[in-house]
Formats: sequence, C-alpha cells, structure tokens
Amino acid sequence: MTQVAQHIPLNKEATLAFVALAMTGISVASIGKAMVTPFHLMMIVYMGYVALFAPKAKLGLMMSLLALGGFFLLNNIINYPEIRPTSLIYSMAFVLEMLLLYNFIKRCDAEMIKRIMGIILILYTANIVLAFVALQLGFNRSLMGGLIGITQTTADSRPCGFSSEPSYAAFILSIAFLSFNRLNGYRTKYGFKRLGTAYFLCILVLGSAYGMLLMLIVLMDMGRHYFGILHASLKLTMLFAVVLFSMITANVLKSTENESIVRLWEVNEVLFHDKYTTTEKKMIKLKEVDPSAFARIGTTYFLFRDETDTQSLMLGKGAGAAGVYIPRVMAGFLIDEDDEEFDTGIVPAFIFDYGFIGMALLLIFAISCFRGLPFPFWLMFIFLLPNANINTQLFWFMMASFLAVSLLGGKVRSMVDSP
Repeated sequence: MTQVAQHIPLNKEATLAFVALAMTGISVASIGKAMVTPFHLMMIVYMGYVALFAPKAKLGLMMSLLALGGFFLLNNIINYPEIRPTSLIYSMAFVLEMLLLYNFIKRCDAEMIKRIMGIILILYTANIVLAFVALQLGFNRSLMGGLIGITQTTADSRPCGFSSEPSYAAFILSIAFLSFNRLNGYRTKYGFKRLGTAYFLCILVLGSAYGMLLMLIVLMDMGRHYFGILHASLKLTMLFAVVLFSMITANVLKSTENESIVRLWEVNEVLFHDKYTTTEKKMIKLKEVDPSAFARIGTTYFLFRDETDTQSLMLGKGAGAAGVYIPRVMAGFLIDEDDEEFDTGIVPAFIFDYGFIGMALLLIFAISCFRGLPFPFWLMFIFLLPNANINTQLFWFMMASFLAVSLLGGKVRSMVDSP
C-alpha cells in the first residue's frame, strides 16, 4: 500500500462504515424522497480515497452484485422514460458502496467484525435506554435533533434507537446479535452475557411485534447450536423441556395484554381461521384487524392477483414503478388519500420494479452473501423481505453483516464449541 494509505487503518474504516450503515434513521439531508445518511457521506469520501490512492489490483469484486447492478441499468434503459431516476441512482450508489464495504470486510478478521457487532449493540442499547428514560419523564418526541429516537403511534410512543421505527431497530439489534453469536462460536463468554442481556431487554422495551418474532429466530439459532452439541442422552430430555416450555408460554401469551403479542395472535387468527375460506376474505379481514400487517402481506396478493403481462412479470416496470402503480391498484382499498408514491418492501415492490428475473438475481446475490450460514440467517432475510425495499439501508446492513459472517465464519469453526 502507499504511504498515504497507512494513515487510515483498515479496521477503523470497516468499523465506521458498519456503524454508520446501522444508523438507518439518521439523515443529514434528502434528495427527493432519498435520505442522505452519514453512511452515504462517509462512503463518498472512501470512494474518492480509493479512486485516488488505493492499489486497484488489490480490489476484489462480487460478481453476483455486479450482475445485479448491471440488470438495474439494463432494466431501466428498457423501461425509460417510465422510471424514477433518483431511485435508480440510489440503488446504484448502494451497489458501489457494497462493493467497497466488501473490500473492507476482506481485510478484517472474525474478531474485528465481532467487535463491530458488539459496538453496534452497545450504541443501540444506550440510545434505547435514554429514550426509555425520556419517555418516563414525559417526553414523547425524538431528542437531540433525532439522535435519540422516539416514534409516535396512535397508541403510544416508543424508542426506536438510531432507526426510524421500533421494528427496524429490532432488525438491526437481531442481525448484530445473530452475527456476534456466530462469530463468537456461540460461547457464553467474551461479552455474550452482557450483550445478550442488553439485546433481550431492548427487544422488550421496543415493544415491536416483529421484534418478538426476530427474537425467536435468534433463540432458534442458539438452540440449534446447543442442541447439536448435547450428548444423545440429554437431547430427548431437552426436547421434552422445550415442548413443555412452549406450551406453557403459548398459554401465558394468550392472556397477555402486551400490544405486540396481541397483534401477533390477531394476525394468526385471521390467516389460519377456517371461517375465512378464501385468501381474499383473509386479506380483507386482515386490513380491518391490522392495517400494518395487511400493507406487507395483502399488498402483494392484490398486486399480482390479476397481473397477466408476462413481460412485466419477468422484467418489471423499472425503478420506482411500484410507488406509482400500487396506489392505483389499491385505490379505495389500501389507501383512501391521493398519494403519488407508496413504498412497500422487496416483496412486492422490488418484484414489481425488476420482475422475477431481478428477484432471481437478488437471490443469487443473497446466496453469495449467506454461503455456509444456517437456516435462521435465511429466516431473518425472509422476514425482512416485506419490510425493506432495495433502497433501504436496513437491507444493505443485513447483507453486509451476513456477508462478513459468511466470509470469516470459517475461521471460528475451529474454535471450541462448548458453551
């Protein structure tokens, strides 16, 4: 490396980039609907530095990510001018930033990424605790220019960390703790107890229904590991204990008044009750019971139910198309107000914009990021699909974190696996 390059240690670059990427709700400016976050400003500086000083021969490329970015460009050329240029620019910016972050990750080791995940967990915990204290003192809005996140709902006000809403904060915390556990070899030392306590308390304080489900995924991942290392004679006992505990927990949760748990039971009742005999009836009832859940699930059903244009299904309609077409499709049903744009998660917005070909390329990119990771990591990804679109910083935080664990996880497999 050049003499200039030695002045900025690579581990600091990765740390700052990951921490900034995790702060999904902090914005310093906006371009149309696109947020300019500290992460984007930092990566612009890094890209300028790399362009001027870094040895180009040492830069690695992710071919799956390049293929996805290339399809973005081709798709929007085909669909021009019926596209939203700012959406395309934002997507391409994330692709370039991810390529740079990929090179930062390759120059780290497992211990460094583990420490980064710990830092993110600590920062979010401190933010959530401060917000919780502020709420007890009577404050119900974000403080310090939005740095101490508090979100208002029709029911109450809740902490949201450095994110825009409690469910997004729950995703960040869960991704970081899941990654930390994997890189830590699932051992109950090296910060596990402290970070684990902070994680579970934060999920409870956030009060997000999605957070509760994500916490179950984290517990599933831990249980999968510990069950696998138990002696055969203990596995049956543990299995019996888990079944008994699950039955007791289910009965207790049925009587709870916690908003998140109540919402989960109501959604479950609608989706799996025999009274609603068709999918359309289930979706209509879901809109009545939980509009938030309907926006994620029902939108997908009604958007593609009557779609017969094969080219549109395969290639999509171009960047930002979903934000324009969805309100038209759902007029008088999903929304009553005249709204020019409406954002949903990757399912269905990304499929609507980039078709099933684009979705296939996205899955190939995901496979390259999640190689060697157990099912709970994929389950976390599945839960993210209705909640974040391709231009959501949360999505790229998950991909970067799991990519780091996938690339460096092999270095921790040789560690002693005992808890």
